[in-house]
Formats: sequence, structure tokens, C-alpha cells
Amino acid sequence: VCSGEIVTYSAPYFPGTTYNWQVGAYGQILGEKNMNQVVIKWNEVNQIRNTRVTVRYENCTLGCAGVDFLNVSITPSFHLSGDMQVCEEATASVSAFAGFGGSTVPADVQWHIEDDQGQVIYNVTGLSSSISYVFNISPGLYTWVGTNASGTYCNEEARLDIQVTPLPTQPLGINGPDIICPGQLYGFN
Repeated sequence: VCSGEIVTYSAPYFPGTTYNWQVGAYGQILGEKNMNQVVIKWNEVNQIRNTRVTVRYENCTLGCAGVDFLNVSITPSFHLSGDMQVCEEATASVSAFAGFGGSTVPADVQWHIEDDQGQVIYNVTGLSSSISYVFNISPGLYTWVGTNASGTYCNEEARLDIQVTPLPTQPLGINGPDIICPGQLYGFN
């Protein structure tokens, strides 16, 4: 399951049967826990966590009872954090993190950059938690893309747009007086 996901689990319904659900670490039961189904909200995690869901059932009429469990792996999602604007010919960086809030950890992902048409303009070989790139390309909207190549994270990819702005035109010079008196106001442009 994904970190922070809300999931419904169920056992077959048999009239006259009582159910008692329990959840291990990293989850909490929302609502009733004595029906044939239960809703569980899994905690936010920054690395894979293993736990289990257990149901105990008893049918007094039939005189039978039992227990069953399901092993569950909670997998974190990853997100991107980095530069969202850069001047043409300048360097920008982006990083991938798994987890939430103040407890994130670097996430190793496969990287590429796409243009506004979805064409890959730069591809990184191997996995890493961050990249830097010199945007020696035309101004416009581009996208950092981190892809889950390891299967370690719940989401397949994360995206972050970056706007490449043109270099400003270089000023031709400064207009104004070149001899001034102390304490006087002067205008320059």
C-alpha cells in the first residue's frame, strides 16, 4: 500500500459471526472494527515498513472460530524539490525526497528533462537523488522528471516544472552627469 493511503479490508460475511480486527504498527483503524470489513489509514513513512492486518472471527451458532492475517508493506512516495526558474545558460538543480514533512530522506530515482512538448532533451544514466543541469537551451517551460526505476516508491514518477527565462539585454551604458557635487540629488538611467 502507499504511504498515507486509506484502504478497506474484508473477510467473508457469515450471519451470526463476530469479527475483531487489529492492525500492527504504522496504521490505525477508522470506524468500526467488529464488522466483516475494516477501514485502515496507513501512516506516512519515509522508507518501506512491514506490518500486518489481523482478523479474529467467531460464530457461536456453528461453534467455530479462527484467525487470519495479511502481511502489508507500506511504501513511501517520493516528490521533487528544486529550482523552478532559471536564466538561459545558467545552472539549476533538483532533488528527490521520500517521506513527508521534516522527516524526508533522499530518494534515488532515474532522471530526465522534458520540453513543453514532452520530448526528452536530457537523460541521466543511473540512479541518483539529485541532478544539476546547465540550461544552454531556448527559453521556455521544461519539466524535471524523476522516475521510480527501483520499485522502492509508491508512485511511478514525480514532475516539477522549470521556466527558462531569456538572458536580459545588456545595458548600452549609463546616462547621467559624470561630475557631481556632494549632497546633491542626480538622476541616472
